[in-house]
Amino acid sequence: MFNFCISTAFTKCFRIFFLIVLYFFLTGFTFQQNRTTVFDVLPTDNDSIVFFGDSITHFCEWSELFSDRRIKNRGIGGDTTEELLQRVHQIIDMKPKKVFIMIGVNDVFSGFKTEIILSNYKKILDMLLNKSGKTKIYVQSTLPVVSDDIAKSTEINDEIIKLNKGLIAMVSKLNNPNIKYIDLHKDFLMPGTGQLNVKYTVDGVHLSGSGYLLWKSLIKDYVK
Repeated sequence: MFNFCISTAFTKCFRIFFLIVLYFFLTGFTFQQNRTTVFDVLPTDNDSIVFFGDSITHFCEWSELFSDRRIKNRGIGGDTTEELLQRVHQIIDMKPKKVFIMIGVNDVFSGFKTEIILSNYKKILDMLLNKSGKTKIYVQSTLPVVSDDIAKSTEINDEIIKLNKGLIAMVSKLNNPNIKYIDLHKDFLMPGTGQLNVKYTVDGVHLSGSGYLLWKSLIKDYVK
């Protein structure tokens, strides 16, 4: 049953994604470029709480989930650490009160080495620390994935664990009171499998409403 649901959801997501990509291809823009230009013109607010990341961040209505108008969604589907590095200046310009970062799964899917991912991540953190020094930074662990291909998902999840260990070490080494690592990974695991719990996902990677409710419960004390 789950296999069918995953396949159906994936097919629908792919169709929607294809139409979006086709539109922006025909008009000369990519999806990322379009959303980035919108961020460029939005008003800044140094009391804001920013969620910064890829599609897993992008697909949630964070301000409604938390009933907090201060929350701004700066997620873009498909982004890697390289894309976040290219647009971190937008977050710096906002001088937000807090920023919650989750990024890395697309890097892993793309086959980027952990060292490269961590190097980009470190640059993002350094820029935030140096140019938005009062911002509280929350580094959230990259979440696990699940699929019918056990060998492939195990390979991906092993890389995600390696990345998260690197993030823990990075935050510890920075030893800065304005940066905190939040381990979400363990709470999203399906017991005894090392994979994303199927009740929290619609396609094996992206989260369902239940997944976002769990995420909210794990960070609510940091958001308020």
